[in-house]
Amino acid sequence: MKVGIVGTGFVGATAGYALVLQGVGREVVLVDKNVARAEAEADDIRHAVPFTHPLEIQAGDYQALAECRVVVLCAGVGQKPGETRLQLLQRNAQVFREVVPAVLENAPEAVLVVASNPVDVMTHLAGWARAWLGYHSGYCPFPQPPREALRRRCAARPCACHR
Repeated sequence: MKVGIVGTGFVGATAGYALVLQGVGREVVLVDKNVARAEAEADDIRHAVPFTHPLEIQAGDYQALAECRVVVLCAGVGQKPGETRLQLLQRNAQVFREVVPAVLENAPEAVLVVASNPVDVMTHLAGWARAWLGYHSGYCPFPQPPREALRRRCAARPCACHR
């Protein structure tokens, strides 16, 4: 299974590392607006591969997401001191206006897993954008869809989907 991660900040890089440690998938693609950052994170994660599971790790652009079964959306900005969740939402919604259409154009069948804050509203926005852009939607309004349903959709081994 090919998994994409969009956004290679703290959350995205950690998600990529966790996928390698757990042996989820066979290929992980890191995409970021800052290409050098995505390449650096891919290099760092690649160093862990000999000690964990044999996965391919690469950095790329949105076109590299083609054939991904799952795309983890970690793109967004961090919350500033004193910033409200509504203010953060406005800034991250702007990021998603660019990211979600680009992801869906290249991986229209992928399950989208949202990890950008505020995660509940951002999940709703991603599902709404998917429907509005005309892509079929397996949209689940919950920030964390049931693990078993996600596992089946991705044809993953049961041991690959836990906690």
